[in-house]
Amino acid sequence: MRDSAANHIQLSESSRPPPINRLATICDDPLGLTCSMDVASRWGAARELLPHSSFELAALSVKEGNADAFLVAGAYPHLNAFIMDADLLVRDTFVMKIPALILACRANERSNEFGTLFHHPAVTPLLSELAVGWKEAVHAPSNSQACRELISAPGPALCITNSFA
Repeated sequence: MRDSAANHIQLSESSRPPPINRLATICDDPLGLTCSMDVASRWGAARELLPHSSFELAALSVKEGNADAFLVAGAYPHLNAFIMDADLLVRDTFVMKIPALILACRANERSNEFGTLFHHPAVTPLLSELAVGWKEAVHAPSNSQACRELISAPGPALCITNSFA
């Protein structure tokens, strides 16, 4: 068996990109309870984190000069739009675990069939693994918003969110 560690490249300090002054990412929660904000904070490459309600608005903040870079999840289904944008440049890539994802419902709604499932588009590939049913899946701009949508939903509903949202 080959040693997989031999396939990893360790960057020297001189080859690392310089620190980012202002890093934008998705965070529509005043407490910073989004996976992207958590990853940006743990990554530690930025002096200041700028919250935005969508990845698209975070990218726009770079284009307008209000941020120096933005962080977007590799699982985001519209990532290609940023990569193909002639006004943006990929500065760095890395992989980091996100907080645990959970399936949540209201405490009084225990069932195997729900009306609506709220979730961020990045988790769409996980839906087939769920052991419950729903009639409609609705995209939310963030995990935090998926929770808010669940709380205000008129009927039995679910959301996929992170463990601290």
